[in-house]
Amino acid sequence: MLDEAENQNTECQFTYDEVIKFFGFSRIEEIINYGCAIIILSVMEPAHSIRNEMLTKNYSISKLSELSNVSEEVIRNLMSYKKTGFSDVIKICKVLDLDYRTIGT
Repeated sequence: MLDEAENQNTECQFTYDEVIKFFGFSRIEEIINYGCAIIILSVMEPAHSIRNEMLTKNYSISKLSELSNVSEEVIRNLMSYKKTGFSDVIKICKVLDLDYRTIGT
């Protein structure tokens, strides 16, 4: 998976079973044919899933910022679908008990 904000590979790795479960058999075919697969999620992700989990846990942006050690500005940018560094997304997902590798699938 690629992180456009940092212009680098996120190095997310999945088992065969995880690829089938989360992304479907067509990704396995792509991996067999090309040796890898680029997985593009909805442009609304990860913001949509993070926002839903914040509502579930009743976390405000300031509370999430405090718990994740990610600035409120970065979280607001993420919620506005702006580019956000992958390391910040990982920190936020950890606080919300979300799997950053499969968010939005």
